[in-house]
Amino acid sequence: MTLHASSVGRPAISVIIPFRNAAPYVERLLESLCAPQTAEQWQIIAVDNGSTDQSRTLLGGFIGRLPLTIIDASARPGPSFARNVGARVAAADKLLFIDADDEVAPGY
Repeated sequence: MTLHASSVGRPAISVIIPFRNAAPYVERLLESLCAPQTAEQWQIIAVDNGSTDQSRTLLGGFIGRLPLTIIDASARPGPSFARNVGARVAAADKLLFIDADDEVAPGY
């Protein structure tokens, strides 16, 4: 299942977040992304690499607050595979990869 946030036009930046069992920390990342980062239109693609915890549910709670799409990449384990799946669906020319256990600073 793929969940989409509504957006208008093509984004300038696609943020790709591969995750697998990221429930302990993914909310901190998404909260840090809720602060305005850029005036350009952007999208977030969260790529589930086979989570068995509540990661996907927690991410889904941010749809509407962020331009977020959640996609499945459980066919093959590994963050590189998940990053590549996310890059293939990205709408922007600029790709930014952030790990699920990261947190961005204001203005990042």
